[in-house]
Amino acid sequence: MRRAPLWLRLVAGVLALVTVTLFVTGFAGTRLLRGYLVKQTEQRLMTTAERARMLQRPAPGPANRPRQELPSDFVVQSYSADGELLSTLDSGDQKPPDVKPGKLGQPFEKGDWLVVRVADPRGYLAVSVSLANVDRIVGRMTRINIGVSAAALLLLGLACWWLARSLGRMEADLLARQASERSALDTAERMRRFMGEASHELRTPVTTIRGYADMYQQQRPTLSDESTAQIMDRIGKQAVRMTGLVNDLLLLAQIDSGEQARTERQRVDLLDLAADIVLDDLSDRVTLDGVSTVVSGDPVRLRQAISNLVDNALRHTTGPVRVTVGPGYVDVADVGPGIPAEHADRVFDRFYRAGVARAAAQGGSGLGLAIVAGIAQAHGGRVSLESSEVGARFRLSLPVAG
Repeated sequence: MRRAPLWLRLVAGVLALVTVTLFVTGFAGTRLLRGYLVKQTEQRLMTTAERARMLQRPAPGPANRPRQELPSDFVVQSYSADGELLSTLDSGDQKPPDVKPGKLGQPFEKGDWLVVRVADPRGYLAVSVSLANVDRIVGRMTRINIGVSAAALLLLGLACWWLARSLGRMEADLLARQASERSALDTAERMRRFMGEASHELRTPVTTIRGYADMYQQQRPTLSDESTAQIMDRIGKQAVRMTGLVNDLLLLAQIDSGEQARTERQRVDLLDLAADIVLDDLSDRVTLDGVSTVVSGDPVRLRQAISNLVDNALRHTTGPVRVTVGPGYVDVADVGPGIPAEHADRVFDRFYRAGVARAAAQGGSGLGLAIVAGIAQAHGGRVSLESSEVGARFRLSLPVAG
């Protein structure tokens, strides 16, 4: 029930409580009714028993007939002192119980009969009355209670269901609001962390450019042409680095906003894209193998994703890099030192660098794999990592076009 919706738990709880309440009140009501009817019958029984005892006394004149004096629903049995049945009056087709000797004047139930013993010159009289009528009334009241309770539960269930629909909408709105608030908080936290990391990454090239610019202005009269060229070269490289970082940040912002998902899709052969990247490689360390596989997507962004995986492998390893294209995937594998297991789950985080082997000193901003993950997600795919002691293999998985 803890997994059930709030409205279902509420309806079930209300119906359960009402059912228990109706059962308890119905049971108590029928027991009280039966007790009342039995009490009334006891009073009639005692009155009839006294009349029967008086009728047993001898009287002058013609004999009085108990059958004509006693109510028809009562039975009078005459017993000797040792419990032998002497006679039965007004029994008709009824079968009253056998009554052993016992306490006089105290009504008691025996089977479906209410019985009382009274003194008699020959022994005692047992006056009995059937409780069948009482049981019929109680049974009828029980059926009425069951019927009314069932109807009440049905109506209450319908009312609760109707009310629960509103509660269900309220619960959905509440859950949506909570999810929205959590998402907003997560987004704000990611944005805060992202801005801090981006500021830190941009500070390095900006500081370098400013430092070389100040050096050039202060030492310009004494600088040789060679020194001036070196300063300008350093400034240019840092500017290129900063431009690349800004472009990566802009691309990630587009991915976060969903703009990449709205880009017009084309039929793209992953083998062709991988072949272009391998042909552009000047290190002669990248080899290509695989089969043609067509996906639907943005060729520029997909090429960038594959290129980032290849550049990542070339930057952090010195051995060969193998690109394999299969049905709906592109694998980029190297034979470098691999990625430690404690870093494997975070290599696709922004600005994250795994260990010494893949540190910032080897270049890069820590955004390349994050861009790959964003492009893969925008195309309905994913990127994964398999790392070992003899290298790492990244797999870019994409849905195959129909």
